[in-house]
Amino acid sequence: MYFVKKLRRDILLEPQFLGSKLRDYVKQRIFNDLEGQCLGKHGYVISVMDVKNEDITPGMIDNDTGSVNVIVWYSVILLRPFRNEVMDTVVCMASDETGFLAKVGPLQIFVSRHCMPSDMRFNQSSGDSWVSEDGRIDIKDGSLVRLRVIGMGIRADGIDAIGTIKETYLGQLEM
Repeated sequence: MYFVKKLRRDILLEPQFLGSKLRDYVKQRIFNDLEGQCLGKHGYVISVMDVKNEDITPGMIDNDTGSVNVIVWYSVILLRPFRNEVMDTVVCMASDETGFLAKVGPLQIFVSRHCMPSDMRFNQSSGDSWVSEDGRIDIKDGSLVRLRVIGMGIRADGIDAIGTIKETYLGQLEM
């Protein structure tokens, strides 16, 4: 789920950023460009932990533009889900008859009505929510739900995940 990983990035710096504050500019650019972004197979960058001065290495100068390619090594905290992983999530949208969306940080997980217990029904009359026949379970916006990730699709700009609450010990959590 959460990992600490050391990654590499090449940054092209224009001549105006070359000078005594080069390292500060590179660090700030890494923080601004990466936090909250998805790096495809690596997952979502939750936080950039550290960019050390010795991890910023000078690169090659482009003779046509005068820009410099700088190689940077940095440590990040990543959120990367795996198939069959159990997660505690917060429901962010339960207003649809096809299922509901839950979030863990920047990751959204869709739970279809087919992946819920058979006694769950969509109830529009008491506010948009998924309610069990006995009334003990009421999943609505803001509810805490434990689910299992059953499928994923990884793109360069995000991760699509599908979950289920149809198994033992999964479903709404009491607060």
